[in-house]
Amino acid sequence: MIPRLLALATLCSFLLPLKAQEHAASSRLLLCGMGEVFEVEAGSLEKKWSWRGAEREDLPEAMRSRFATTDECKPVEGGKKVLISASSGGCTLVERPSGRVLWHAQVTNAHSLELLPRDRVVVASSLGKTGNRLVVFDLARSNEPIFDTPLPSAHGVVWDEARHCLWALGFAELRRYELKDWDGDKPSLVQQASHPLPDEDGHDLQAVPRSSDLILSTHGHVFLFNRDQSAFRPHPELRETALVKGVSIHPTTGRTAYIQASDKAWWSSDIHFLKPAAQVTANGEKLYKARWLPQTIKQRTMTKIASKEAVALVDTNDAPDLKEWGNKAGTLCVEWFPKIATLLPSEGFAAPKQVTLYFDPAMKGVAHAANGRITISAAFVRSHPDDWGMIVHELTHVVQSYPPGGPGWLVEGLADYIRIVKFEPKAPRPKLTRLASYKDAYKTTAMFLEWIEKQHAPDLVVKMNAALRKGAYRDEMWKEITGKTVDELWGLFVADFFQKSSPQN
Repeated sequence: MIPRLLALATLCSFLLPLKAQEHAASSRLLLCGMGEVFEVEAGSLEKKWSWRGAEREDLPEAMRSRFATTDECKPVEGGKKVLISASSGGCTLVERPSGRVLWHAQVTNAHSLELLPRDRVVVASSLGKTGNRLVVFDLARSNEPIFDTPLPSAHGVVWDEARHCLWALGFAELRRYELKDWDGDKPSLVQQASHPLPDEDGHDLQAVPRSSDLILSTHGHVFLFNRDQSAFRPHPELRETALVKGVSIHPTTGRTAYIQASDKAWWSSDIHFLKPAAQVTANGEKLYKARWLPQTIKQRTMTKIASKEAVALVDTNDAPDLKEWGNKAGTLCVEWFPKIATLLPSEGFAAPKQVTLYFDPAMKGVAHAANGRITISAAFVRSHPDDWGMIVHELTHVVQSYPPGGPGWLVEGLADYIRIVKFEPKAPRPKLTRLASYKDAYKTTAMFLEWIEKQHAPDLVVKMNAALRKGAYRDEMWKEITGKTVDELWGLFVADFFQKSSPQN
């Protein structure tokens, strides 16, 4: 494999140093929950910055106690400023890292806030005698509301620059507002639409980076909302996760951080992560929300590997010893991008043609793909330098471009189908046990798909891929395509496998 890759890199590709102001993936979070908002490294939880309203002399004395129970810590303007609210009534915009208060207001049971055009801010005021509303302020005048409108149990607000509207989450609905008379002295929010929530008690609301989706939590679930289709769907990993107080998706890596309370307390000491899954505990802290900080910008050098059909950008800045391996991986991506696109076609779909490979020195596990970027564990590569199939598996995820909601075992099985059937056809196959299941994913599911194509339906993979890409997968498809249910097919596959592997055969 390696000599062929070297030849391909020499003859069919060109390597260019690419110097650019590249965003380095930040691993820092802002956390809030009690009287302190603080910045930490996601892995170590070492505090890097802290802000306490009770200690701020640039807040009116009567306002300082209003930040006893902070419930929002939203970085804005590239992380140079932070919007902070508290259920104890405090709202502020502060400068980071100085902590200087730029604006403040008292709002009943404030649960979130958002910057709006023309230096204005909207606050979600939750339950209370003077709450259940959205309140608008001008940043030039602290504690002087200029407009308010009712919204029962207002909890989340997101400004949508692309659609020029405000999304607001209440107890039982997600509303869309337009700005009216915004250039004048009496601006207002006018409701355009109301979308009933699939589950009551709306809580957190955030935009999914580089997506038409919003992510929102309710009392018992987490959902995604497609802003273009006005449709809710369950979150693929958190659909049954209750009491999620805050959820945040990293703008570059796609990693999710969330805080889940318990039925006994509104807070938690644990921070949960997805892609990859992890959990860290902040001992002694009572946390309510976690927000990823925007990336810090620094000069980085990448290698560009290109053909007429594909481009790979290789980032080994944080693992310079892997530069040669990374360039070979990038060459492999350029070669296999069009091949995978041909193997996984669907009507009206144009496959991506560019991928970034980032080698993470702190990552545990193997690798994961999100938003056209493959993040690879540097430690794994060092201990498995011949595992080129891993790159093909993750590149398949980039080409798949499936919306959330499809069964994870099938998504991973299709990726390993490309790996072991098309890329590594002569590699040893894993041995199955009687306890194996088609839902084991990866190579087990890949072998199952290969067997079905040989025995029952040669176009199974293409049809399953097309359905997953459209968000239209159904369990009934197995019988529609093959004449048998997936469980029936698995039974036949297992019987065939053990018959062929028995000693007399």
